[in-house]
Amino acid sequence: LTFISVGSKFKTQLGELMEKLRSTGTNFIRCIKPNVRMVAHLFDGGSVLSQLQCAGMTSVLELMQQGFPSRAPFSDIYNMYKKFLPPDLARLDPRLFCKALFKALGLDDNDFKFGMTKVFFRPGKF
Repeated sequence: LTFISVGSKFKTQLGELMEKLRSTGTNFIRCIKPNVRMVAHLFDGGSVLSQLQCAGMTSVLELMQQGFPSRAPFSDIYNMYKKFLPPDLARLDPRLFCKALFKALGLDDNDFKFGMTKVFFRPGKF
């Protein structure tokens, strides 16, 4: 008999699940609990807002409401230009590179906003 610990089995199953998710391109859906008692037809606005804030959704909604629907990761923009850059500029952090690029292009600061990992653009500015 071979002994398999609960931890080992969990680790194996988690690895299989992660591999399956990577291969299918699955996206996650954030579920919001309407109340802490899990009672039907009861909505606790404060609890829902707290969950949305913790998930970062309020920041995203704020950006979209302000008119910044297009977005791109800093790394995508950086990688688009990296092969054309001189060595000194190629060493820049992708976020810093984006700031320098937009400044050099003379883009209006009102046309984009920087997030933690992405830059958000107003319609037609990306």
